[in-house]
Amino acid sequence: MTSVHASMATDPNGGRVRATGPRHAGRGLALAGLLALGAVAVLPGTAHAADRTVIVQNAGQADVVHLFASPVEATEWGLDRLGSKPVPAGGNAIVTIVNAGDTCEFDLKLVDANDKAQEFRGQNLCTTTVTLAFGGGGDGTPDFMLVNDAGEPVSALYVSPGTSSDWGDDVLGGNTVPASGRFDVDVPDPVAENCRYDVKAETSSGRSQEWRAVDLCATGALIFRGSNAATADVGDHPQDFALRNDSQKYVHYIYVSPTGQDAWGDDYLGDDVLAPAESFQVKVSTYPADACAFDVKVKDEDGNEAVFPDQNLCELDEIVFKGAEGANFGDNPQDFVVRNSSRRYIHYIYARPAGSGGDAWGDDYLGTGVLGPGETFNVDLKPASADQCRFDIRVVDEAGTEQTFPDTDLCAVEEVTFEGSGSQADATPWGKDPQDFTLHNGSDRELHYVYVSPPEAGDWQSDLLGSRTLAAGANLNINMVGFGPAQCVFDVRAVDDQGEEKVWKALNLCATPKLDYP
Repeated sequence: MTSVHASMATDPNGGRVRATGPRHAGRGLALAGLLALGAVAVLPGTAHAADRTVIVQNAGQADVVHLFASPVEATEWGLDRLGSKPVPAGGNAIVTIVNAGDTCEFDLKLVDANDKAQEFRGQNLCTTTVTLAFGGGGDGTPDFMLVNDAGEPVSALYVSPGTSSDWGDDVLGGNTVPASGRFDVDVPDPVAENCRYDVKAETSSGRSQEWRAVDLCATGALIFRGSNAATADVGDHPQDFALRNDSQKYVHYIYVSPTGQDAWGDDYLGDDVLAPAESFQVKVSTYPADACAFDVKVKDEDGNEAVFPDQNLCELDEIVFKGAEGANFGDNPQDFVVRNSSRRYIHYIYARPAGSGGDAWGDDYLGTGVLGPGETFNVDLKPASADQCRFDIRVVDEAGTEQTFPDTDLCAVEEVTFEGSGSQADATPWGKDPQDFTLHNGSDRELHYVYVSPPEAGDWQSDLLGSRTLAAGANLNINMVGFGPAQCVFDVRAVDDQGEEKVWKALNLCATPKLDYP
């Protein structure tokens, strides 16, 4: 199976812009352009773009359908980062903001299906994975929603201005917030122009969690997990261990309890989630050094759980969660790899027995995850029988572009490659379409961003360089696919490593085989 190492940014009229070129080493991202050597030898550029990650936790009553993220100095919100994959009410999702460059400070905005919006200003996405809790307040007032995710009722809740030295009265007033319940908190006697508050929630069993100096005017919801994250370093205690997620689902809860004890206690993940193929360092910091026998429970995003009873954590360094079925990838001959050679994020992967027909594809193997450009995903198929080999495969990206692989013999095929197109017929070579052109970097600086967009699109769409740079004196051959011979007018934008840019508006690419920057 051949592979197209390039991007196709779908425009409103169904056309695509693709820059073709070979893949390079490094992070594995596809090079969005053929760096023509000519008289100048072009070495692989240093990757300038970095990804930022946020977790969206939807505590609202409607699906979150839009996430906008823009640098704090920007005057517009820019592109919708959720694409076609909303976050359902009560659910959560991990969202990657690609090509962030050196930018750390972002303003973020969530919008639900009822057009209710919530903004999170000045978030530093470089220092931590930020959790955006949607629902309740976030409307400029300190009122918020408490979401109880601790497994037992919250019996007391305190909200105190950050300038105060005491907690004040219990705002629940004798009420409780049941397990999995929600409570709308009207902050008593809010201080004018003060949004920073300390919040503490407690259960009758003595578990508590505090949020210090939290900006309640920009926070719609606080999620109570039962405790604050441990602060000890991993390895400070003999019971510390790593939990590795070898399943295809995100792990949401990790519990550790002394063997023989009925209650599981605190969730060690807190507000975090553990992605497939990643590990989490569990700090077991509240037990004597000679207490070694523990039960461990792990639960994934679908509620599937695995219990590891009577584990000697003083001798174990790692526990592996393999999912509800306990199977490893590769145990079945039909297990296969999906490689994303497009420049968009893949949101859905389906596989069903060949010839099933109809619109039903079954479960999405990615779950709440996404597959980034240049990355691979191991599909643990678990077929009905070992001799069932022929499957139809369907892959859909963030823009809704899909590619199917019908009647594939997965007992013989180990990998399928998503190229971002519906068929190989789309892969026309550069120079065949009348709009194909060459961008020449005639400056003494590297180019970090290149965009081509129809004027009616309303935004610049995808950066064609991705994680690469276009060196001084180098050329970029840009392949325009699927627009039709009559569509010739496009806007082109190039940005160098100093932030200087040049924009060609309403350019007739059918009559312009080469552009020079600057």
